[in-house]
Amino acid sequence: MNADEIRDLAALYALGGLDGEDLVRFESLLAAGDEAATEALRSFEATLVDLAAETAEAAPAGARAAVMSRVAGAARPAVAPIGPAPAASRR
Repeated sequence: MNADEIRDLAALYALGGLDGEDLVRFESLLAAGDEAATEALRSFEATLVDLAAETAEAAPAGARAAVMSRVAGAARPAVAPIGPAPAASRR
């Protein structure tokens, strides 16, 4: 496996896009401690973390309180028995 293929597999692995034989091959490299695979994966994971941090937006002020208020005030549905009552409670 050449360096370009390792980088391609690492990028797809970091995004959760590997499956089948490619997934097995790449995870085998990682398990064997392959330096190129490990470094490529670390690099792509770091890039993903940086991108996520740059694009993250804070929730609007008061959003959490509004959601919690709705949850607290939501009516709980009545629970109906699914089947006949057990014999002990029919007496």
